[in-house]
This record gives sequence, C-alpha cells and structure tokens, in this order.
Amino acid sequence: MTTLSDNLNEATETGPLTTSVPPAEGIDAELETKLDQHDSENETDHEEDEEHLADYSHYSLAQLAEAAVKSSKSEDIRSSHLQLKAMRQFFDNLYSKEYNENLHHFIEEGNIKEDFAFKDEHFRRDFYEAYKVVQQKRAELKAAQDAEKLKNLEEKKGILDKIKELIEGNESEHSLKQLKDLQNEWKRIRNVPRESVEALWNSYHVLLDKFYDKLSIYNELKQLDREKNLDSKIELIKKADELLGEPSLKKAQITLNKYHEEWKNIGPVPNESREDIWQRFKEASDKVYEKINTYRAEMDAKREQNLQTKKALCEKAETYISYESDKAKEWIAKTKELEALFEEWRKAGAVPQKFNQSIWERFKQAYNQFYINKNTYFKKLNNERNHNLKLKTELCEKAEELANQTEWNKTTKAILDLQAKWKTIGPVHDKQSDKIWKRFRAACDTFFSRKSGHFEHTHKEQNENLAAKTALLARLNALIGKENAEEVLTEVKLIQAEWNKIGFVPMASKEDIQKQYNDALNNIYGTFRQEKEEMRAKEQASHYELMASAPDGRDRLKKEERFLMDKIRKIKAQIDTEQNNMGFFANSKNASPFLKQIEENLKNAKQEISRLDEKLKLIRKAMVGGNNS
Repeated sequence: MTTLSDNLNEATETGPLTTSVPPAEGIDAELETKLDQHDSENETDHEEDEEHLADYSHYSLAQLAEAAVKSSKSEDIRSSHLQLKAMRQFFDNLYSKEYNENLHHFIEEGNIKEDFAFKDEHFRRDFYEAYKVVQQKRAELKAAQDAEKLKNLEEKKGILDKIKELIEGNESEHSLKQLKDLQNEWKRIRNVPRESVEALWNSYHVLLDKFYDKLSIYNELKQLDREKNLDSKIELIKKADELLGEPSLKKAQITLNKYHEEWKNIGPVPNESREDIWQRFKEASDKVYEKINTYRAEMDAKREQNLQTKKALCEKAETYISYESDKAKEWIAKTKELEALFEEWRKAGAVPQKFNQSIWERFKQAYNQFYINKNTYFKKLNNERNHNLKLKTELCEKAEELANQTEWNKTTKAILDLQAKWKTIGPVHDKQSDKIWKRFRAACDTFFSRKSGHFEHTHKEQNENLAAKTALLARLNALIGKENAEEVLTEVKLIQAEWNKIGFVPMASKEDIQKQYNDALNNIYGTFRQEKEEMRAKEQASHYELMASAPDGRDRLKKEERFLMDKIRKIKAQIDTEQNNMGFFANSKNASPFLKQIEENLKNAKQEISRLDEKLKLIRKAMVGGNNS
C-alpha cells in the first residue's frame, strides 16, 4: 500500500532541509494486497463500513498511535483492519510533515542532519507494531477460513452422497426424518470456496426434488411436512417485511441474505402454493432491496459528487507543480495553500471504489512534485546561506585584524570596503544572522571608536596651531608701514621660521589663514620700493632659507626645484615652437603682425627662464646651507 508520505520520503531524500522518513518495518505489501482481495471476495458493504469510521484528520501522532494500539486488541479483526487502514494515510502524512519540520529547525540551529533524532519516533514504532499485529491476525484468520471452507466443502459433499443413498435405497417411515436431519446438517455448515457454491446448491436442490418425487408412501406425513415448510416460509416473509423498518441498511441486507439462505434450506411446499409463496417472498425482498438500492444510489451520487470535488482539487494541486520562486516566504505561503487543499481533500469524503486509487494517485503526484521542487529550492538556499555565512565570517576576521590599526586613512578605507562587501552578501540562517552581524559590527565600532578618540586629540592640537598662527599673523601685520627695512626683514624672517614650525591647522581654516599670511608678506615687501630686485632676491633667499630650516624643508625645496625645472623645460619647448613658427611665417605675405607677436613671446619666455634660473640658484644655495647646518 503506497501512501502520500512514501513518495514524499523519496522526493526529499537528497534535501538538506527535509529527508526521507524511515520506511514502515514489517508491513508485507504483497500479503496486504492478498488479504484485501480476500476480504472483498468474502465480505460485503465495505463502503458503508468506511462511512462509519471516525474522522482521523485532526488526530495528533500520539492520538493515532494510541487508537491503533487499542484497535489492534479488538476481536473484530475486520473492523480493526478498516480503522488502521484509514488511520495510516493520516499518520504517514502527519509523521512525514512533523519529522521534516523538526529536522528543518534542527539544521537551522546549526546542527548536522546525521545527528538528528526525532522525538516522536516511538509513536511510529507503536503505530506500525499495532498494524503488524492486525495484519498477522488477518493472515491467520484467512488461513483458518480457507481451511474451514475446504472442510465444509467436503462435509457438504458427504451430505449430498447420503441424500443420494436415501433416494437410491428403499423407502421407509424414517426416510423423511433422515432427510430432515441431513437438511439441518446442511444448513449448519456455512461457507465453502466461492467457486464451489453454485454447483453445490444446484446438486442439493436436484436431489431434494428427486427425493420428494420418489416419496410415495406416507403421503400424509409428506403433505404435513410440506405444510410445515409453507408455514416456515410464510414466517420468513413476515420477517422480510419487518426489515423495511430496520434503520441499519447494512444489518437489513445481511439479515435478508440469511433469510434467503434459510429459504433455500427449507424443503418444498404444497405444489399449489409454490409459486404464490415465492412471489410473496420475492416482493418482500424486492422492497428491502429497493430501499437498499435507493440508499446506495444516493451514496453513489454523493461519491460521484465527491469524485468531481476531488478532480477539482487535483486540478488546483496540479497548478503547484510548475511553481517557482526565489523567496523562501513565498514558498512557505504556497505550502500552506497546498496543505489547505489537502485538508479539503481529506474532508471531501469517499469516491466510487473503482476511482479511489487513481484519483488519489493523481493528487499525490501533484502534491509530491511540489515538495520535490520546494526541497530543491531550500537545499540550494541552505547551501547559499552556508556560503554567505562563510563569506561573512571571513569579513569578520579581516575587520578584527584591522580594528587595532593606526594608519587611520588607509584602515578607514579598508573598513569601508569591508562594509560595502558585507552589503553585497546575501542572508545567512536566521539563528546565526544576529550573531554574525554583531561580531562584524563590534570589530568596525572598535576601530572607529579608536579613530574618533585619536582625531579628537588631533582637532584640539590643530585648533591650538591655528591660534598660534593667528598670533604670528598679528605680529606680521604690525610690521606693515615700518621704514627700517633691515629690522622689518629680520622680524619677518623670525616670524616665518616660527610659522613653518607650527603644524597643521583645521582643514576649514587652512586656505584662509595661509592667504592672510601671504597677503601680509606681500604688503610688507611691497612697501620697500628702493632696491626692489635686491629686496625681492633677499626675500626669496630668506624664504628658501627658512623653508630649509623646517623639519620637512629639504623635501619641500626639492619639490620646488623639480617644479621650476619642469616649468623651464616647458618654456624652452614653447620657445622651440615659436622659433619654428617664425620660420614658417618668414616667407608669408602680411606676416609682420604675427612675427612681431612671436618675437615678443620669445623675449618674455627668455626673461622668465632667466628669472626661474635665479630661483633655482637660490633654492640650491639654501639646500647647501641647510646641509652645512
């Protein structure tokens, strides 16, 4: 017997979030099929029995296991089997569902599938132990019934032989009584193999007719016996009429079948009453059968309606076969929808027997395919989340390595890069998400907290530097307007030396304070008109000497030297270009204005080179002096 969960087990075997549920142990599927076939051949009204079964759709695993154990202890083996058969579908599906849900949570907590042990496994063991008990009882009952039928067959054959002997022997006053005794014995013996029933009955009735046709003496006794038989059959007619009031149609049918068997066992009635009495019994039976058939027609209509309902549910379920999504929440929502369909299925009721298996297989196939697709998605999702956890763990380790670095700018960029990468990595398992995030955030916060403390001290120092430069600027502005050039230049040189020793100021004030400084210097040097070029040279030399005395003065002079040399090279290249242009325009008409402009450009360029060369000499002299000091 294949159940929904059997296929689900196969479908989920490779999935990390669900797995195959262990198969039911000890259930012999081949024997189960033979026993079901045996029941269908020897029992009636299976469908009516199923109508009166309990609704197991809302039972828990514990309740189903308890009900199975209780049912297995019943003496009514057929009823026990029907109950367990009905329970099994619900038990397997519920067990598979709870097993997989518990395994999913187990793995979500960071465990491995191989360590999983289902807490409710004992319910499955109890349920299938009970199922095996009932299956064994059914097998033993079948064997006993088959043996009894063979024994009954032989006994009835023996009775037929004895009736033959009565017919073939001499008639006596005891012949009729002997026949009655044999008839009672025949009636006592019940079931025989199905394939022998019709032949036995035919032989039995043929022999009875022969016996009564041969019986010629004791006519009074024969007539009396026929009348007694008539009374017995009239009594059966009354009983058959009373069955119309029987509320249980199953009981009415079983009882009527017994009455028909009794009718067969009662001997002949007077010839003049034979046809009439049979018609009366047939009419009474037909009324009962009509009531039964009406009920069955209603049940058939209801089952047909249930079949249409289940076909519609199959169509809905089949829409889930091709469902796809890249969002776990949407898969969970769809699963709830499908489970709701399955609840509708379970409540829809029985369908015609011939469609029972096929319609179930159709629904089950759609149901299982959805779970195969779902488990494939969650397996992929689980692998992705494990990979994401690995990537985020690596980022945590890198952030923790950077947390105590002191190269603030470089490390800040590295931390920000890590944070940008973090945003590109997908989610991890819910249970680990908060933990891994807190670890990463703690490492980043450690670095930025240290950086903030460092720059808080730096800002204080820069503000102090700004105040010092502002004071020097005031001293410098105070020199403007004084006439003694030597004293002014000496003081300027001291101020410049102090200025260069002062470190960084806040970025927002850097350009403004430097501009004020430069403007003040320009004002001071601009007041001295005499010996302008000499003063400018002294100013430049003084500037470079002071620059050379600064901690990073040599590097700054080198940088200035490279800048001047690059500028000289560019001007020389420009001179070459202008000279080429002059050659080009030499033979051209109306070229005088152009040639004049070129000559002016060449003159200015050469003067600029001369001026820059003087600066280079001063820079190199300052560097030599700086080395000597």
